[in-house]
Amino acid sequence: MNTICAEQLDSTIRALCPEIWGNMQSISEIEHSEEKLWEELVCCILSSQVKFELSQAVTQHLKLNNFLSLDVLDDSYEERLREFLRSPVTMDGRSIKYRFPNTKAKQIAITRENIYGNGIRLRDILDKYPEPSELRNTLVKLVPGFGMKQASMYLRNVSNSFELAVIDSHVLKYMNVINLLKKVPSTISKKQYLVKENMLTKYAEKFGYPVGCVDYAIWIVIRVARKDGYL
Repeated sequence: MNTICAEQLDSTIRALCPEIWGNMQSISEIEHSEEKLWEELVCCILSSQVKFELSQAVTQHLKLNNFLSLDVLDDSYEERLREFLRSPVTMDGRSIKYRFPNTKAKQIAITRENIYGNGIRLRDILDKYPEPSELRNTLVKLVPGFGMKQASMYLRNVSNSFELAVIDSHVLKYMNVINLLKKVPSTISKKQYLVKENMLTKYAEKFGYPVGCVDYAIWIVIRVARKDGYL
């Protein structure tokens, strides 16, 4: 059953890759503003353990209410942000509360201070490290609570690197279906992440696109397959 399912999944992934890669190439030609780089970083911080659509909705809610402004750095930012994150956002016509207002407010506030409080810009950090893996490690150290997945996703979203894998539960499920993994782990360490990233990168070569493109196609396909009850 896995062989048939794997073939069907790979066929769909292969069909999606050209469009995804084309979109990535178009976006990569855009020089992101510092404000946009910060917005994407906040979104990635908020995305941990919640649906990405919710993190996007919350990020836009913050943006519209001036919580992503870089003009003013004040001591009350974390407290104000925490209270604001407790307010619900509207998504798909429903009012939804974000699950981690305290933790994420603290992480965002500390990250903001670590970067802009020290007179640094995200653009400076991105330009300083030409090697994607080194830049990812820097972000993991700089952003409290940031893991390999979030850092990889951020670098892909701002078109800095498509050579790093974003390994989440959907990608792990795919790796299990195609027999790269015997079972889907509930958590993975940094060392385990790198091993799985190397496995997926080698497997992705069959599609003819960078792993950062292929794993996005995998994410889309597995998400739909799970939603529709195929996995």
